[in-house]
Amino acid sequence: MRSLDTGKTRELHVNLQAFSWPRWAPDGRSFVSQGPTRRAARAIYLIDAQTGAATPVVTKTTGGNLLHPQWSPDGKRIYYVTNLPTPVNS
Repeated sequence: MRSLDTGKTRELHVNLQAFSWPRWAPDGRSFVSQGPTRRAARAIYLIDAQTGAATPVVTKTTGGNLLHPQWSPDGKRIYYVTNLPTPVNS
């Protein structure tokens, strides 16, 4: 991570195997990101910007994805896109 104010950089080790689409919280203390859980389910995580601790805030265990998490302007909600698999008709 790099501070825009000071230019100082530091590494943040997040306790996830993978994550993508990080978006800073309005207060700058955390961010949300999408990624898989340890059991291959999909999740949206809240990640502490100081410790790297990742806490799932939304999980999905069957079909589809959880994508593109984004904070509401007031920082009270997280919006995201979900898609469901197309049912197969016989």
